[in-house]
Amino acid sequence: MTRFNRYLLAMPLAVALTLTWTLPSQAVVTPPSPIAIVVEQVNVTMPDNVSVPMWKMRLASDPPGTPLPVISAVAGDTLTIHLTNTLSAEPVSLVINGQRPTSMTPTWTDGSTGPRVDLSQRVRSFTHEAAPYNIDAATAGTATYEWTNLKAGTYLLTSGTHPAVQVPMGLYAALKVDAAAGQAYGPSTAYAGEAVLLFSEVDPDLNHAVANGTYGTEVFTTALAMKSAPRYFLINGAPYSSAAGVLPVAGPGQKTVLRFLNAGNHSRVPVIQNEYLTLIADDGNPLARPSQSYSLDLAAGKTLDAMIQPTTGGVLAIHERTGGLAGGGMLAYLG
Repeated sequence: MTRFNRYLLAMPLAVALTLTWTLPSQAVVTPPSPIAIVVEQVNVTMPDNVSVPMWKMRLASDPPGTPLPVISAVAGDTLTIHLTNTLSAEPVSLVINGQRPTSMTPTWTDGSTGPRVDLSQRVRSFTHEAAPYNIDAATAGTATYEWTNLKAGTYLLTSGTHPAVQVPMGLYAALKVDAAAGQAYGPSTAYAGEAVLLFSEVDPDLNHAVANGTYGTEVFTTALAMKSAPRYFLINGAPYSSAAGVLPVAGPGQKTVLRFLNAGNHSRVPVIQNEYLTLIADDGNPLARPSQSYSLDLAAGKTLDAMIQPTTGGVLAIHERTGGLAGGGMLAYLG
């Protein structure tokens, strides 16, 4: 992940909601209507009953605590997102690595936009911001983002503001764009079922430092942030628990596309039990020669698309094999 602009968080944040999330599912929404997304702070209870402050995206039409959004589109669509920022101290913005926005104007550390006029300026945001809700009365903490002529593939939607902090805090979602209805990249990748598996991690020390305003101070320096030591491991915004359900996929003999995304700082190796994955695309780019394996190398910030075609029914387990199973962690079942 790009690390830049380590500025301090000195103002108190909005009062947080307390949530316990158990189901690795998604709130799916489809263009072309403008999509309204809210950024908010929540407290998430982890499997060891520790409450961790996090920042989350959700659809404005959904109640707080709804699983992270998955935006579904077809190649050529226009995606318009109206963003509302309810954080009281942090501007936020939206970027999609791999998709070209209609406009992209960086915001500098002094809050200005446009050409750089002083060498002391550093990039704070890759594009225009939704200001903290209690600072910018003119826009009430809102901004609009648009991407035209979407390209087929699977992509991370993340904050483009101070991503070294805001993405680990939880500001990420998924975008899946089909070449045509029921076709990931064309007729050869037609599918009957699909599942999104977004891997991420939480370093509670970083999250608490951001929430209490000590990030970037002697109490929690930016050097500590660069040595992130996550202790909680999530799929689709939640660690696995015994109460988690299964992600529905296609039945025996039918093809299912599995969309893997990594919003964490560390590479992950997802493994499927008793099946083979056929890797069909890398960062939204279809492969000329798909390959088969039971595991994938999912680097930080990366997306991979794979297909499965089980010969028998039942439940398939997917887990992460490099330490992401701690405390329940990166485990999901397909059924």
